Amino acid sequence: MYTYEDFPEEKEMPEGMQTLQNSDEALEAFYHRDVEYVNYDGVKRVLQILVPNKRENKNEGYPLILFVQGSAWRKQDIYKRLPQLGYVARKGFTVALVQYRESEIAPFPAQVQDTKAAIRFLRKHAGQYRINPDQVFLWGDSSGGHTALLAGMTADSQNMQTEFYEGEKEKVNAIIDFYGV
Repeated sequence: MYTYEDFPEEKEMPEGMQTLQNSDEALEAFYHRDVEYVNYDGVKRVLQILVPNKRENKNEGYPLILFVQGSAWRKQDIYKRLPQLGYVARKGFTVALVQYRESEIAPFPAQVQDTKAAIRFLRKHAGQYRINPDQVFLWGDSSGGHTALLAGMTADSQNMQTEFYEGEKEKVNAIIDFYGV
């Protein structure tokens, strides 16, 4: 278990970050709340990002897990899974939870496009969020699992593309589908 004092070169916590802690065991991770990654004519989509607070891999970056929460492709409660995902961050993964455009405002394939844009955004900002861009994984449950599968399987192809962060790769190392379609 590490505390912020274990990093003497970082005297102040960077803007927009806080440390999450949970009862008995400290759940040490930096939390970047509501990081905007795309904006569609005023409809902004955000990421919740948890970065491990560990000395290991600090300079190399951590593997990234992009979590796509199921919601029947409707409005997601993007804060609901943060405590559970904090445990994953504590184990040495940067974890980002993606908010996609819900089907009521943007029909398929908007959710897949948003997920792919989030991958490219996170690769572009890998240094800022301590991500190893060569170790990117998608994980989703229910409709999020379905979205993760489609985003991962169409990575770096012309299918379901957007103009956001062109030039950044969206290829992933693996896809974890929890009870998706």
